[in-house]
Amino acid sequence: MRAAVRNHSRVSRDALIGAGMDRHLWVLQRMAAERGLAPPLFESEAYRRLSKIVISTSTLSSPALANGGFGPFHPDCFAVGYVIRADGCGGQIMTYQRDSTGFADCMVAAMREMRDVLHVDS
Repeated sequence: MRAAVRNHSRVSRDALIGAGMDRHLWVLQRMAAERGLAPPLFESEAYRRLSKIVISTSTLSSPALANGGFGPFHPDCFAVGYVIRADGCGGQIMTYQRDSTGFADCMVAAMREMRDVLHVDS
């Protein structure tokens, strides 16, 4: 769990400062497209898989926000807005005709399991 948290923190920090690998590739693809170029990398199955965002998250942690939201990128995407505060956490799930209730149930179960593993009082 600690290794996963460290890695997530690193990836999040990189993304925050624009150093996420996916952002670099996205910009290179856009620059190529503006010049009428289509490098084979961006036509590959590997890149299509990498580019298909299935879960998109956004932290809504400002005290100025009571709620917030954003939408999924494509029909297979789940958009998850969440907030973590001293007194608890909350979130919203948006999707296009996918099982958002089932996804929310799985998230709640996972959070409860993490709480139990970490021995945190509810």
